[in-house]
Amino acid sequence: MALPTARVIALTPCGRPDARLVRAALHAGFPALLDLGADPSAARAALAELRELRGVGVRIGQAPMSPEDLPEGVDLVLLPAGADPAPWAPRTVLVEVTDVDQARAAVAAGADGLVATGWESGGVVGEETSFVLLQHLLAEVSVPIWVRGGLGPHAAAACVAGGAAGVVVDDPLLLTRECRAPGVLRDALPSMDGTETEVEDGVRLWRPRGRPSADPLPLGAGSAFAASLAREHRTVGGVLTAYTTTIDEDRRLARRLRPLAPDNALARRWGLRYPIAQGPMTRVSDRAAFAEAVCDAGGLAFLALSLMRGEAARSLLEDTAQRLAGRTWGVGILGFAPPELRREQLALLAEVRPPVVLIAGGRPSQARALEEQGIETWLHVPSPGLLSMYLAEGARRFVFEGRESGGHVGPRGSLALWEAQVEQLLRFDAVEEVSVLFAGGVHDGRSAAMVATLAAPLVARGARVGVLMGTAYLFTREAVETGAILPGFQEQARRCNRTTVLQTAPGHATRCVDSPYVRAFEAERRRLLAEGRDPQEVWAALETLNLGRLRIAAKGLVRRGDAIVPVDPDTQVRDGLFMVGQVAALHDELTTIAALHADVSEGSVRALRADDLPEPAVVAAPRRPRPVDVAIVGMACIYPDAPDLDAFWAHVLDGVDAIRDVPEERWSPRIFWDPESRGAEGGQTYARTGGWLPAIRFDPLAYGIPPRSLVSIEPVQLLALEVARRALADAGYDERSFDRDRTAVIFGAEAGTELAGAYGFRTLYRQYVGPLPPELDAVLPTFTEDTFPGVLANVIAGRIA
Repeated sequence: MALPTARVIALTPCGRPDARLVRAALHAGFPALLDLGADPSAARAALAELRELRGVGVRIGQAPMSPEDLPEGVDLVLLPAGADPAPWAPRTVLVEVTDVDQARAAVAAGADGLVATGWESGGVVGEETSFVLLQHLLAEVSVPIWVRGGLGPHAAAACVAGGAAGVVVDDPLLLTRECRAPGVLRDALPSMDGTETEVEDGVRLWRPRGRPSADPLPLGAGSAFAASLAREHRTVGGVLTAYTTTIDEDRRLARRLRPLAPDNALARRWGLRYPIAQGPMTRVSDRAAFAEAVCDAGGLAFLALSLMRGEAARSLLEDTAQRLAGRTWGVGILGFAPPELRREQLALLAEVRPPVVLIAGGRPSQARALEEQGIETWLHVPSPGLLSMYLAEGARRFVFEGRESGGHVGPRGSLALWEAQVEQLLRFDAVEEVSVLFAGGVHDGRSAAMVATLAAPLVARGARVGVLMGTAYLFTREAVETGAILPGFQEQARRCNRTTVLQTAPGHATRCVDSPYVRAFEAERRRLLAEGRDPQEVWAALETLNLGRLRIAAKGLVRRGDAIVPVDPDTQVRDGLFMVGQVAALHDELTTIAALHADVSEGSVRALRADDLPEPAVVAAPRRPRPVDVAIVGMACIYPDAPDLDAFWAHVLDGVDAIRDVPEERWSPRIFWDPESRGAEGGQTYARTGGWLPAIRFDPLAYGIPPRSLVSIEPVQLLALEVARRALADAGYDERSFDRDRTAVIFGAEAGTELAGAYGFRTLYRQYVGPLPPELDAVLPTFTEDTFPGVLANVIAGRIA
């Protein structure tokens, strides 16, 4: 079988064999994988439900399953890392991988493609997030790669723009109409934000609160998007279509708008060449010469004050202000610093007045105080809940930094965080007032193109965007030449092939190189726990152990008593805490700051230009129409004695005769009925029975029609609106979005209705008879601005559209 060509593959969530979800995905035209899970009997029952279908895919789980156990209709298999693809031929075989070593082994064994399972996924995960893992794999292997883990539609578009063949969607389908998710999970999902899961021994799981005996479920960060996607799109097909539509739309927007190109709106505001900020790095961004090098290369430099105070802080700020006079630069501070230190630093900022300040762990009130002094102030915002609060409090400049970054890390990977924040901002009424810096895993043209794609909808609405980087600068020659770091630090970064996270306490985690100190830290943590120490005591001891380690790593200095003394290179490597982001594993060569900035900004434009975008579909009219399959997905009607579809169908089943005498209010039989009438002479008819529509309740305000306009609109137009609304609701489109660009309205109606006739009578009476008598003027409709469209039959389809 050929590899799937669809950008989106559905996977049954939570390791459960949900045949109904697979069937729905296949019927909607998407490849689908049935997770066979751990229960062999449940797996076989689900396969039996799908036996008559072709194109079914399966994910081999813990249940023992051989190629011979699969029905003929299964032609796509997803294997766990380390499994041999050969026995599953000639089926198409994809292999799940969580790191580069697994990927290389899978490709060498003959896998047709890979599924990059990021840290955000449910089940077995590695350390690299979806954002970085995709980039890492693309640099190492050449087979198609689908990405799984923490992806909403905009993040999916970013992955495809970055070079992925597509994405695997599982957790976001949990609340669709067809999904058989456990009840306890369905109840919890609407309030989830994606941080409710934990990684236990390399497996990401969700445990229901208050139910310690309940079995945990493999659940990922994509669960945060399940409620909103189901609310808007309802069905499996609707959600998957939303992904494919967004993938194409965001990529086209990004190519057209070039969100991170040189001299974009944010760069122009700063008066700089690039929309790139060098993130404040403690013990690294504390050299005015380094800041100057960043600004000389067209970027925004940030100093990191951290816990710096007194003459050292003043000297750094004044030196930088003098070097960069007339140019834009910034200072990073900690919003959670001790109050006395914070007051001292704020007083110094008020005196020196740097053009820009970035507050980590800050609040809008802190930003407002600086803004009132004319200092442009940015806030780190690590969650959509905080973003909503900050917007309400007037903040408009934000940094969204994912877990991929070096140093202190939060609970969300970049793509999951950015997805949530972008969606939040797209619901905000004043997006054009907002500026955003995306951070965490950005380091080159490919990663910047992914950011540009995800941010494109914001740019289309007037937002200013840029990127903030830290780790990438550690690989620049200027980082050592200006004294920001020692050669030993740079060498550790270049040798890094994986990062690790040190956790001192819940919520206090630091990403760094997997160095000798990391092993010493973990040994000390195990010792403290083995001794039965109180958790708070363990946390405090580990925090104390970390003190001064970054200074040893970056500057080769250690505090001994009241003195700061240098250490030798061996001690630096042994005792230093080398904080770097995940992208350190993707680099081993040195560069310059100018080349880095050009690669990120100009490289993003080149990458977007190279993205293989499908052209918008243009369908030529065939010379000879061919029969097509038509699916009626919604119906509605108003018939005589049947105000709705259910009543009409009941009449059909019961053989009800709905022919009645004409009601007096329609026309009077005393005037127009003559049983002896045999033609048009006399203006009478021998028929007085017919099918008459019942009274239908109509709310004009629901359709944006002023009630005073009703007298000038033909009732058939109003009834058409009501029937169309009911038909859309019957199809489920009142509760979900749909592709309006591919929707047509075809409505058949005759001209010459009662209202049009009354208008004609008013007009022609004066020509044939003379002035209109007051008694006629009182009962005939008067002309208004609604009259002309109100009687035209060809307006009906437009009103519905």
